[in-house]
Amino acid sequence: MLKFVFVISASSLMHANQNSHDLVSLVIFSYNRPAQLYAFLESVKKYVSGLGAVSVLYRTDSGRYQDAYEKVKKSFPGIAWYHQKNPPHDFKPLLLSILDSMSSEYVLFAVDDNIVKDSVDLSMCVRYLQTTNAYAFFLRLGENITYSYAERLLNPVPAYVDLNNEICAWQFYQGRFDWAYPNNVDMTVYRVVDVLPAFRNLLYQNPYTLEGSWASIGYDRRKLGLFFKTSKIVNVPVNVVSTSWANRYMHSYTVEELLEKFENNQKLDIAPLYQVRNTAAHMEHQFTFVLLE
Repeated sequence: MLKFVFVISASSLMHANQNSHDLVSLVIFSYNRPAQLYAFLESVKKYVSGLGAVSVLYRTDSGRYQDAYEKVKKSFPGIAWYHQKNPPHDFKPLLLSILDSMSSEYVLFAVDDNIVKDSVDLSMCVRYLQTTNAYAFFLRLGENITYSYAERLLNPVPAYVDLNNEICAWQFYQGRFDWAYPNNVDMTVYRVVDVLPAFRNLLYQNPYTLEGSWASIGYDRRKLGLFFKTSKIVNVPVNVVSTSWANRYMHSYTVEELLEKFENNQKLDIAPLYQVRNTAAHMEHQFTFVLLE
């Protein structure tokens, strides 16, 4: 039985503050995966509205990767690019620099193997965060998320409340695995003021250790999370780039193989993932390729 009650009227949503501060900034982490980053940015451009500044914090191990990222830059103008010159030591300072320079009050983080799979208006996410005072809005969750890819276990949708015919709310203590994991870098909308103190104080050197440290922080399990009835993004774990973090993945194309295809003007085809009904936040998918226009 849910222990929270609140009422949201149409008028309260219409009159929620809507200005440039309400746009959601996006910070993307990428390491040696220009082809996967291109696919993610393509999906963002195709499906996401209500977006503010976009920043990419990336790392490369060779000139070939850097040249491929230059190709991505040309295809997606208007993005701020932050290249790690002294990895891993400059990851935290660069990330804090990005966050300190933000004019928007909301932020979401992404990794380069995320794919947006359906239309999403981030301004709607902000309005519901304002009117419910929820902690965050989780684009990777939905009624379809009933399995934990990482744990290889069923992950039932917790008890929740319908806020309208599209958006729902639950309390973290009601869920487990992905439903009890409020701090992540997989396309969740946060208030910048809720993120900055932790990011300043935690120890981390890359997105993996950032999420691990952030996830270990104690949190109020009574707080609300918001989600769309059907998830808006999916993570496709084609490969890994960190040897120090034992995430489950597909053992599909290596970063080197994807680099070679991208150099030959082939890109990952994201069309088959449109409105895919994934049952886990991470889903195995065998990509095919199309020509880069």
